[in-house]
Amino acid sequence: METTASKPTTRKNKLWDIYQDANPILRAEIILALKKAGVFRYWLDAASKHGYNLHKVKAPVRDIFIAHMPDTAPMFGVVNKS
Repeated sequence: METTASKPTTRKNKLWDIYQDANPILRAEIILALKKAGVFRYWLDAASKHGYNLHKVKAPVRDIFIAHMPDTAPMFGVVNKS
């Protein structure tokens, strides 16, 4: 008998790893912002997958992650000019 715990996991990308390692409150704030912007499902189903080109991610996803986690900007091809 196979349990759900033995299901293989889907490989995700570097942004997903950083997101998973973040504080649970920060993750909840990101989820809420993604849902309010209507891009949560897109993030979960497409943009978080292994091999996804984050330079082509939808602008609201990029902006939400940069606002909550500024150190992720280079992953999206955004350069800080300060």
